[in-house]
Amino acid sequence: MASDVTTWKQDRIRAALDLLAIFMSKGYSDMKISSEMDLETSEISQLKGILLHEVGDMDFKDNPHRAYLSYKLRQEGIIKELEMLSHRLKNEGQPNAELGSIRARSDIIDKIMKSGQELGVIPREPKKHQILGGIAITEMTPDDLYKMLNDNSKRMTRLQSRYGSGKYIETEE
Repeated sequence: MASDVTTWKQDRIRAALDLLAIFMSKGYSDMKISSEMDLETSEISQLKGILLHEVGDMDFKDNPHRAYLSYKLRQEGIIKELEMLSHRLKNEGQPNAELGSIRARSDIIDKIMKSGQELGVIPREPKKHQILGGIAITEMTPDDLYKMLNDNSKRMTRLQSRYGSGKYIETEE
């Protein structure tokens, strides 16, 4: 059964807040945090409220993790408000407005990820640029890649049958 975290001893609250901050900065969901910390989701929500209040008073210049945590907490609050709005709009029969709410939540989640990557809190997967003969092959489908390689092989066979298998460029001295 969920309890009021404000009735906990200060050292327990501090330890829970520290652990919560670590899990949140790693991008864990509330369900996973709840499971890892062996707390109810309502207790996690209460701790997030305390953490948001504490983090709001901090200076972020030297700590991108704290800055990201503050940003993420605020954005999650907006997402929860949008979820409630979306539910209300669904009940009122306003599908277009509901769709707008869903899109807004998706945009916020994307911004949370992008901000975390920009601050260096979330590792960014490097873009793959594999070039073969001036062609970016990572952008190609397997069928396109097969066709390109097959065409190049046929072209090479034609060149060999026409000019032989010797050196293609002979320079005279």
